[in-house]
Amino acid sequence: MQAEGHYFVSLGAGINQVPLILSAQELGFRTIAVDQNLQAPGFEFATVQIHESIFNYRKVLYKLSMAVDTQDIAGIYSASYAHALLSASYIAEHLKLRGIPRTTMESILDKSQVREFLSVAPIPEISQPRYLKALSGMLKTDIESLGFPLIVKARSGAGKHAVFEADKFSSLKEILSRKNLSEQQLEANSFMLEEKIQGDEIIVTGLVENFEFYLITITDKIHSPIPPFIDIEHRYPSAYESLAQKILTGMQSLVKIMQIPAGPIVAEFIIKDQNLFLIEISPQVPGELIGEYVIPAAAGINLYTEIVRVFTGLPTTLPKKRKLKPMKQIRVEYIIENPGIVAWENMLGNAFAGRVFNPSPVNPPRSNADRFGALVFVENI
Repeated sequence: MQAEGHYFVSLGAGINQVPLILSAQELGFRTIAVDQNLQAPGFEFATVQIHESIFNYRKVLYKLSMAVDTQDIAGIYSASYAHALLSASYIAEHLKLRGIPRTTMESILDKSQVREFLSVAPIPEISQPRYLKALSGMLKTDIESLGFPLIVKARSGAGKHAVFEADKFSSLKEILSRKNLSEQQLEANSFMLEEKIQGDEIIVTGLVENFEFYLITITDKIHSPIPPFIDIEHRYPSAYESLAQKILTGMQSLVKIMQIPAGPIVAEFIIKDQNLFLIEISPQVPGELIGEYVIPAAAGINLYTEIVRVFTGLPTTLPKKRKLKPMKQIRVEYIIENPGIVAWENMLGNAFAGRVFNPSPVNPPRSNADRFGALVFVENI
């Protein structure tokens, strides 16, 4: 594949998609940005702008065919999550481009289906919490077998949206009540129940090329002690770097079992007694400045450039071996409440980088989206 004369499509033109658009252009591709926001910052850099919701994949596909010769499209991806990833899969499948098949994407994004994959084909390196789908016919004895407290979460949720904790059966009934479900705009069967695993949390970021998993970074995650367990901090290097080979082996097996052919992978684990309990996995870029700042500083890798290479068939330039000795100490600190303009500017002045996510966050936060912003701090070791 030659970049010259070909297009790369970014589903989304927001601030999180700008690095993807710029990376595609640096590789020589013309770029097509799709977003319903006419003021999306990525439009400034794109060769072609398409104004459409990235969730309306049929309309996006139609507008792509009207804007360019679709045979000149070399690849497509969305530096977003959930339904945006499904849209990218649908379009890639229709245009016969590299990507995760739509049915596979649907399975990965359904947390209960991931659990079922691991139940049918256990992976020695990876454990998982005991779980139940939240169905109307659940037996009380089955629920109590998980033990209390237990975690209640949306099967397709992201960013800690719709995550609860039940410490007894009556509180579980309240969480799954019609009133609460209506407020969350969810159906009872869209939830799952899991035993609560107590331990330290890590985030694993990697890239898959031709069904082979490349481990990029392991970072420690600190979250709030109460639901929905909002991310407060990420730290590199991880205190569990010694588990890298075990993580790599387990993730490679998971990629093969779930038949993930290409793209970035973010996985969240809880570590208890040196056992890796898989909490979530998603075929997306790590958000909240990790992809833009932590990975380049920690691993010397432009993740977005490698993503474009993977989805267009260009060979990746990933190092053959990960850096075994970290050279930098990196911390991402999340600011929950709006500190005010003056305080934020002072905080930003002392940081390596920072960004406002939500200038008017809800307090207490209902998900990761209800945080004001984040700061990145980088120090040489």
